[in-house]
Amino acid sequence: MSLYPDSSQRREWVLTPTQLAQRRSNGASRYAQEILLSNPAVLPTDIMTDHEQYQLFSYYQRRISEYGSAFSLPIGVVGTAVVFFKRFYLNRTVMDEDPRLIAVSALLLATKAEEAHIRVSDLAKTTAISTELLLKFEQILLDGISFHLKVHTPFRAVQGLVNLIPDLSKSEMKNRIELADIEVMNALYTDAIFLYTPSQIALACVERTASNLSSPAPGKDIFSMVLERSQNREDADKLKAIVKTINEIIDESVNSSSKGDLDEFRKLKNKRDQCRNLFRDPTSDLY
Repeated sequence: MSLYPDSSQRREWVLTPTQLAQRRSNGASRYAQEILLSNPAVLPTDIMTDHEQYQLFSYYQRRISEYGSAFSLPIGVVGTAVVFFKRFYLNRTVMDEDPRLIAVSALLLATKAEEAHIRVSDLAKTTAISTELLLKFEQILLDGISFHLKVHTPFRAVQGLVNLIPDLSKSEMKNRIELADIEVMNALYTDAIFLYTPSQIALACVERTASNLSSPAPGKDIFSMVLERSQNREDADKLKAIVKTINEIIDESVNSSSKGDLDEFRKLKNKRDQCRNLFRDPTSDLY
C-alpha cells in the first residue's frame, strides 16, 4: 500500500497558498498567449473573468457527483474523480479543455483507479458523449495529472477516527461515517486537498459532524484525544488552528454554493465556447 508521506500526492500536489496561486497564474498566462494565436478574433472583453471561470469550474466539479450517482458509485470513487478534475485544472483554465468532457473523463478514470469499473459505453451513453471522444479525453486527463493515479482522500481516515469513538453502536458508527463523508465531499470541492493532509481534513470533518449533532458529540472527544496525543504543545496548537481553518474553508464553500440559474450557466458555457483555446480543442483543425 502506498503511504501518504512517500506519495506523489505529498510531493507534487500539496502546496502553499502562494504556490497554488502561482500555478493558476501560470495557466492563465499560457492561455492568454495561446488564445492570441489560436483564436485572434477573441477580444479581451470576450474572455471569461476569474469569477466566471470559477463558477463554471464549480458547476462541473459538482456535476461529477451527479454522474457518479447515476451509476451508484461509492463516494470514495466520486471523491477521487473530483480530485483528478481539480488537479487537471490547477495548471489550466476552463477555456482550455472542455470542463464537461474532463469531468466525465475524471469519473471514468477514477472507476479504474479505485477498481469500481463501469462500461465506457454505458458512461458515454448516459452523458451523451461518444466513446471515442471520452477515451481521447481520458488520455488528455492522464497527461494533465502527470499519470499520478493514486489519490489519498480523507475517507479512510474518517473511518479510522470514527472507529475510535467509544460507545457507538454499529448503526451510530455508520451514521457518523456517512455524515462525515458528506463533509469530506464539501471539503474536496475547496482547495483544502491542495493545502492540507487527508488526516487533517478527516479530523476537521469528524469534528464538524459531531458539532452538528443534537446528541452528545463524541467527535469532540476524539478531537481532544488527538490533541492530547501530541507531546508537543506547539504542535497541538498548530493542529487545532489547521482544523479551524479547514472548517472555515468548508463553511465558506457551503454558504456560497448553489446550483445557480440554468440560463446563467448557459450564458457562461456559451461564453466559454466562444473564447475557447482552439489549440486544446480536439474538434478544431488547430488541435
